Amino acid sequence: MPMPSFDELAEFVREDTGYSREITPATKLVEDVGADGDDMFEFIEHYSKRFGVDIASYRWYFHHGVEGWSIGGMFFQPPYERVARIPITIGMLHEFAQQTRWGIQYPEHQLPKHRFDILANKLFALIVLSALGYSLWRHFAH
Repeated sequence: MPMPSFDELAEFVREDTGYSREITPATKLVEDVGADGDDMFEFIEHYSKRFGVDIASYRWYFHHGVEGWSIGGMFFQPPYERVARIPITIGMLHEFAQQTRWGIQYPEHQLPKHRFDILANKLFALIVLSALGYSLWRHFAH
């Protein structure tokens, strides 16, 4: 696969994100382009496939959050709140495309073995659904 020019990468960013302003090497994906959460996950996957970049070492939680609101996040810090943010610039993406691998060396960090924020969300959903089911059962049982 030939190395993409910066202009090719910038055009890809525009097409994939809908961003219409000027793109420079310093343009940041989250802060400037507005790619975050699920959109950022999808963008990185599309970028990897389009430019042949190995993203095995990509650690999403250093760069962006997740979609939506989390009741579990009120009690347990999700991964992206446990580490310092590292912005991704278009210049970095261009460099990684030329190297065909994700080029960020992340700082030493340790995350909990389990995502307690997600477990709390599931427990909350189970309680709500159980209460709803009980309410419906009582309504139709009588």
